[in-house]
Amino acid sequence: MNVKKFFFIFVLKQSRVTKRRLLKMKRTISILVIFCLVASSFSHQSEEEEEEHKEYNMFQKQGVLDASKLPKMYHVEEIKLKNCRFDRIEANTFKNVPKLKKLTLDQTTVDRLSDDTFSGCNNLQYIRIWFSKLNNIGRAFTGIPSLKNLRIERSSIGNLHKNMFSGSNLDQFECKECDLSNIDYQAFNGLTSLRELHLQGNKIQSFSFANFPNMPNLRKIDLSNNPLTTLDTTNIKNKCPKLEQIKLVAVNLQPEEIYKMYHNILVIIFSCLVVSSVSRHKGNDDDENEYAISQKLGDLGASSFAEASQKEIVKIKKCKFDNIAANTFKAVPTLKKLIIDESNIENFSEDAFNGCNKIKKLKIKDSKIHNIGSNTFAGLSSLKEIDIEDSSIDNLGSISFTGLSNLEEFHCKKCGLTNIDPQAFKGLNKLNELHLGNNKIQSFSFANFPSLPRLKSVSLSNNPLTSLDITNIKEKCPNLQQIKLKGVNLQPEVIEDLGRLNIKVK
Repeated sequence: MNVKKFFFIFVLKQSRVTKRRLLKMKRTISILVIFCLVASSFSHQSEEEEEEHKEYNMFQKQGVLDASKLPKMYHVEEIKLKNCRFDRIEANTFKNVPKLKKLTLDQTTVDRLSDDTFSGCNNLQYIRIWFSKLNNIGRAFTGIPSLKNLRIERSSIGNLHKNMFSGSNLDQFECKECDLSNIDYQAFNGLTSLRELHLQGNKIQSFSFANFPNMPNLRKIDLSNNPLTTLDTTNIKNKCPKLEQIKLVAVNLQPEEIYKMYHNILVIIFSCLVVSSVSRHKGNDDDENEYAISQKLGDLGASSFAEASQKEIVKIKKCKFDNIAANTFKAVPTLKKLIIDESNIENFSEDAFNGCNKIKKLKIKDSKIHNIGSNTFAGLSSLKEIDIEDSSIDNLGSISFTGLSNLEEFHCKKCGLTNIDPQAFKGLNKLNELHLGNNKIQSFSFANFPSLPRLKSVSLSNNPLTSLDITNIKEKCPNLQQIKLKGVNLQPEVIEDLGRLNIKVK
């Protein structure tokens, strides 16, 4: 007899356990293990669901936002509105969300907040409004005692008015790149808890502490990247006794005024002022082909590149240039790559790129450019890639890319693009990638497209697209391999038709 078998029988006899009882015990143990696993799974799932229920996302909606658009959500603590085309937000909109703590408005067309918009939001602590058309906030932020952090960025507010934050206990207020020019200093009445005030990247020309209300806990102010010519520090010690830092990067104060002011503040309030300014540099020793301009104001012209005649890469970052003049880059005949990042530029003059016949890549990010004219890209005959992101270009006209016969890639993302003339791409016979994601395109048609023989990929992801006309798509774009439609709600038959044409949908 096999030794293992003998041993097993011996053990069974010794313990007086029959095979049947042993099998029954095994089944019982198995059932208990399965029960524990299932219970654990349900417990974990319920925790995840509870966590998900605390957040509510609204994406690509239109009209007016009021309480009727938000169901009763007694457990929701965070709401995110993204890429929504609401014109305004009405009073008492969030009354059905009593536990709301955090609200984010991201890339919306909201231009007005009604008074008492946040009435009843007694737990609201954080509001962020980013990349909106907001130009009137009235008294929307009054009477929110729980609010600690208010951040508004890249909007069109223009001014801060008296008592606009009364009844709030803000700890931090940011209003950046909002075209802010006029400030009623009594806007900050009652903000005795405020510790940080960020007003950088606006159009403030003068700032005065003389008429400031008492702000006993204010420690930091940022006025960087404003066309600031006057800063009155009268009574600054009395009004803001705990102030530690004022940032003045890229302002228009005269050096002697800064030194005089710095000396006075050093004597009176013990070095509460920190002044920093970055202007122009030539690049690192290990990158001799690069030239950078940062934190400058005014208009950009050829004189700005007097020292860059042999450079191949130019970077313009955090500059408040309103305009790029004609022939600006003619002084850099070797230029191959141009990057414009976080700048205030709204327009390119005609022939701005005149003589730039070696540029291969143009990247524009976080700008206020709103128009591509007929001669905007004139002279860029070697250009292979255009990448525009986070700007304000709402349409592409029929002659936007005239003369760019060598263009291979065009990216226009997060630019608020709504209208496209298909003939804008006429003559782009080498174009192989077209990226138009994260815009406001509602309809797109290949029917009137020019011939694009090399086009392989098109991205229309995250647009409120309801109509996609693929008529003649294979005749116009014979090499098209994929269309990206992530976050788009199209009819299933359109997707099926693309599949039959061997065009992948991603």
